[in-house]
Amino acid sequence: MDNKHKNNDTEQEVLQKLDELEFLEDLSSPKADKNAELKPKTSGQVESQFKQKNPLSLAFFGDALFSYSVRNLLFVNFDFKPNVLNKMASSVECAKKQAEFALKLLPELNDEERDIFMRARNAHPNNKAKNASFEEYHLATAFEAVYGFWALNLNKYRNRIMQVYKMIAEALK
Repeated sequence: MDNKHKNNDTEQEVLQKLDELEFLEDLSSPKADKNAELKPKTSGQVESQFKQKNPLSLAFFGDALFSYSVRNLLFVNFDFKPNVLNKMASSVECAKKQAEFALKLLPELNDEERDIFMRARNAHPNNKAKNASFEEYHLATAFEAVYGFWALNLNKYRNRIMQVYKMIAEALK
């Protein structure tokens, strides 16, 4: 099978997967919508579903949200040129800084968070950070997974997210 057919098969799989997605209006507090075709999941169902996710998938999601958080904080608080903002963001989004955040947060994690952290730290990603050690990269991955989990369960972990925002702000000083 040539690459063109492989790509079409992959696209079909992605489209099928998108069609199978369940309706989640608000992950942390579903609202009843009489017109919705699918019933939203309860907060407990959502938390349980995401706790069982592949830790590298949680890290993928957490990485995107962490980057958004950093850039949102920069955009709202600083009126610098984009290249300056990008350098500031990169200084906090790097694996080395995320590993520092992970080590600061690790003693405070509850059993559930620690389980996600350890599964992500021990996962075997297929890539390596350019400017970080093996240990720093794995700690950063664990941090991103936990951050993603917190964001998916925002009502329960809002204080944790705010704690990270404060850490970001301190790191930017």
